[in-house]
Amino acid sequence: HTDLLTGLEDWEGLSTYFEAKEDLTSKQRFTLTWAYLKQLDYLRARQTIEALAESNGDSVEAQRLLARACYFFDDLDTAAAAYDKVWDQILSRGYTTDIAYRAMIDFERGEIPRALSLLNGALQAVPDSVPVLNSLARMYASQGKLQEAEFYSNQVARQEEAHDKKVSGLRRRSSRIAALNLALEKGDYPGCERLIFQFLPEASDDFAEELILFLERMYRLVGREADFPDVLNRAQSARGKQ
Repeated sequence: HTDLLTGLEDWEGLSTYFEAKEDLTSKQRFTLTWAYLKQLDYLRARQTIEALAESNGDSVEAQRLLARACYFFDDLDTAAAAYDKVWDQILSRGYTTDIAYRAMIDFERGEIPRALSLLNGALQAVPDSVPVLNSLARMYASQGKLQEAEFYSNQVARQEEAHDKKVSGLRRRSSRIAALNLALEKGDYPGCERLIFQFLPEASDDFAEELILFLERMYRLVGREADFPDVLNRAQSARGKQ
């Protein structure tokens, strides 16, 4: 359940799910903090992770979550202290998003050369990191270097557009699977088959494979395995493949 919510980026649903639990494990507390951060609820993110971070000073996950919550809560000193506790691990693991946030702390403190050095190093490791690209755009804009700022801003826009497209596809896929399961539960096998053939033409290759397997299971369920080869041919035709 939580994996599905995470995959669909349903952060509100994820936080509601964990809020209903009385006791959370450390892993669940990490996940809940992430959900709050994604919802821009930095106060609750901090409240969720703060005690765990204080009692686990060498936990990279706890410290970076606390640092993010505090950074966006405009508590730069606490954010920097949390990052610095596990800074070597952040660098060695290539957590470029956290490197970008640490660079922005330096930037807001006026330590611009160090901030740019951190960002350029992170960009070499992960060229499509939106936080790094966005931070570079902000820094160059603040220095009046508008051409450089525009260059990085355009890259951010392209990355965000690709991300939105991916999330939209995941949500559409989930809703279609739900519709198929509902038709199957009702015993509406013809309706289920119609939906599958409706979805097949624009389905990605992996989703099309899943739809065909769904169709094959349905034919087995109703004892019509002998008819499936013909249905498979029609399904491949719907995909433009023979």
